[in-house]
Amino acid sequence: MSSRSALLALLCVSVAALAACTSEPGDLAEPTPSGVARAAEPAPTRVDATPSPAPSPEPTAPSVEDVLAALAPSLGPSVAVDTYVPDPAHARDSYPVHYDQKCHQDIDGDSPWRCTFGDEDSATQILLVGDSHAAHWSSGLAQAATDEGWQLQVSSKTACPVLDQLVWIRARDGAYESCLAWGEAVVERILADPPDLVVTSLSGEYDVVTDGVKVPAGDEADAALRSALERTWGRLRDAGVPLVVVQDTPWLAQELGDCLEDHLTDPAACDSPADEALAASGQANIAAAAQETGTPVIDLTPWLCTDEICPAVVDGMLVMRDEHHVTAEYSRSLAPVLGAAIEAVLAADLG
Repeated sequence: MSSRSALLALLCVSVAALAACTSEPGDLAEPTPSGVARAAEPAPTRVDATPSPAPSPEPTAPSVEDVLAALAPSLGPSVAVDTYVPDPAHARDSYPVHYDQKCHQDIDGDSPWRCTFGDEDSATQILLVGDSHAAHWSSGLAQAATDEGWQLQVSSKTACPVLDQLVWIRARDGAYESCLAWGEAVVERILADPPDLVVTSLSGEYDVVTDGVKVPAGDEADAALRSALERTWGRLRDAGVPLVVVQDTPWLAQELGDCLEDHLTDPAACDSPADEALAASGQANIAAAAQETGTPVIDLTPWLCTDEICPAVVDGMLVMRDEHHVTAEYSRSLAPVLGAAIEAVLAADLG
């Protein structure tokens, strides 16, 4: 019954009239007296119902790229302040928060130790794994975990990316067997009890070992690293484990603490050319492996460099504690950015 017929039905006052009333207007006819010819009736005019509006498209979660683009800062040359944080004389001591809890594995160890931050009872479990270039984001992610109500676990090891490629440890001038063992233990533990999201990163320059021979950092070593990243990240992806990689940080040509001690009133003298600093990083390797495996990337480069420079100081904070590690203070200042980026990745994965 059409809506118009339903209205007519409500107006009917007798059961006998109901059948007639429930007919469409135009189907109803007055009786014609006997012997009188019926006049031709005009053809009924069709009245179409007002079309329903098209349903609104389902809202889609913004991508991590969109989130980061919306939050990107406008950096400039370093500006002098009365007090720098950390003190340039002690910049090297600005270690990631989890180093104090003794869960950053040293060169010799291969146990995948973990530290926990944030809400230990949270239903959202984030795991940060990797070398020191993953580790320096623990301070920011720990703060984000507290702010967002996640549980964050951290597992890192000196000069050791999580991959299935044997690398060379320069500090010992030999094959880094404990790194290979640690990385496999990390992956096995993830596969046995997957978190909601794995976050990783890695330094850009590694010597690798192929057929028992050291291959110095360069094109051949980079190719081996990329293949290993693709295999390892693909292994997690194929097991249904969500993964995001934080893009590598710039490598500077000098230690910022030393430079700033000599240029307290002119910190811009310690700013670095962006093209050189980024070329020395692992960004190309990460970008290639991420594209091949479909792994999302949290690229914090806009918070570290402009198109021209990588400033030594941002808002009174030293960005780096040496040539290539982010200070705990600056990492922590980026907690809102890291939190928004991680939430975007989680939303995309749930979607």
